[in-house]
Amino acid sequence: MFSGKRAFEEFRQDNIEDVIDLSGSFEMKKKSITASQTDTETIRIPSALSALCDPADVTKNIQKISGKITYRKDKLKIDYDILQSWFDVSCRRTIEHISSLFRQPKIKDVDTILMVGGFSESSVLKTMMKSAFQNKRIIIPEEAGTAVLKGAVMFGHNPLIIQSRIARCSYGISVYRDFDPSTHPIEKSFLHEGVRKCKDVFALHVMKGQDLVVGQAQTSQRYAKFDEKQITLDFEIYKSSEKNPRFVTDPGCELVGKLEVNVSAESGKEVGILVKMIFGGTEIVVEAENEKTKKVQKTTLNLLLGMR
Repeated sequence: MFSGKRAFEEFRQDNIEDVIDLSGSFEMKKKSITASQTDTETIRIPSALSALCDPADVTKNIQKISGKITYRKDKLKIDYDILQSWFDVSCRRTIEHISSLFRQPKIKDVDTILMVGGFSESSVLKTMMKSAFQNKRIIIPEEAGTAVLKGAVMFGHNPLIIQSRIARCSYGISVYRDFDPSTHPIEKSFLHEGVRKCKDVFALHVMKGQDLVVGQAQTSQRYAKFDEKQITLDFEIYKSSEKNPRFVTDPGCELVGKLEVNVSAESGKEVGILVKMIFGGTEIVVEAENEKTKKVQKTTLNLLLGMR
């Protein structure tokens, strides 16, 4: 016999079918419970879970909320106000998040909210949303729970169905710059051919929150050799959770890919490499073009593997 979380963990590991049935039952309750409901709801407890629970522990916990929950054989009867409290945190956080979005200048004038996903079918959430956003039109399509799945299938067949997206991170490349004592920390400085340089500078290509047209290249940036004897330029590509990071070593920065570009040893420092980023449905293509030879080299970063 176990109690509390330990009993449920044991149940979840050894009774997959029962776990799925219990989750499905709760999913149905989530949709059927109404904001005006005052009676009780019944949830069937699988026998495998009942067998694992310590009866004394169950009785002790039920007594703490006497009159609100009753347990008999395999059925748990729960008062509505207890059930509603299970949704309070999720509903409140959903409303807080949407409210924060409406404070952003780009969408502050949006007057319609489209709700999709399984939780959108919850009467409790619907009621709280309508109360919180009385000046907005709220649309909940039929079968809102499958809308995300259908959208994923459509996207799989045609990734270009999404024409634009908002950058959830900033993207850039690690570069060297001439050292500026007014803005650069001394620990980032070093001497190169008699000139003091600053390392680890985040050269911004895409800013967090920027509108990105799918399949369209962002503005190219020009890079040149750091040393005349170089035969390759190694571009380290970073993302950051900050809008305008200063250095690739700042908190929130993460290395997401590298691109090695071949250059002629005889070309000197004057030949530049034009680097641009192209955002697709599930990937970012980074292209580097030699402005003299017009040769293009590229790498692809998968948005599904750690990218956002």
